Amino acid sequence: MDRITSMTIFTTVVASGSFAAAAQRLNKSPASITMHVQDLEHRLGARLLNRTTRKLSLTEPGRAYFDRAARILAEIEETERSITELQSTPPRGTLRINAPSALSKVLAPLFNAFGVAVPEITLDLLNSDRMSNLVEESIDVAVGFGLEPLPNLMLRKTRVFPPHLLRFALLPGKTRHVA
Repeated sequence: MDRITSMTIFTTVVASGSFAAAAQRLNKSPASITMHVQDLEHRLGARLLNRTTRKLSLTEPGRAYFDRAARILAEIEETERSITELQSTPPRGTLRINAPSALSKVLAPLFNAFGVAVPEITLDLLNSDRMSNLVEESIDVAVGFGLEPLPNLMLRKTRVFPPHLLRFALLPGKTRHVA
């Protein structure tokens, strides 16, 4: 059985004070709750709970397991919450883009407009007429034309826009060109 699930069930049984209450809280059958706790005790080779028809109490190993399991589950919850929060914040950092020299004059205004729309991202435009090693050079995006798909690269064709749709104001300092 899944260890995290068993841990969650066990801590819920302890916090709820009974198998039936834990089953109700977790929307599971009392039999499955019992099975998880028994499997956990069997896997650990230790009795975790003293059970009577009216009361549950923790054994010494049960108390130690409960304390650690509660901390682990809280850490998992915090980790998931922090990732969710990270996803809800605007992207930031440096985006390294490789493009041939012939495209840099067309792309620079687009990148400047992007910089205005997403100021938390700094664009680093590298002008290179050769296909760079994206991993070794820490390049996030390579723009080009007539490229043959290479193994290990994800290639996405884009449509070509007429030049009159590519008019944007150049804003100094938003795009850095590296020769």
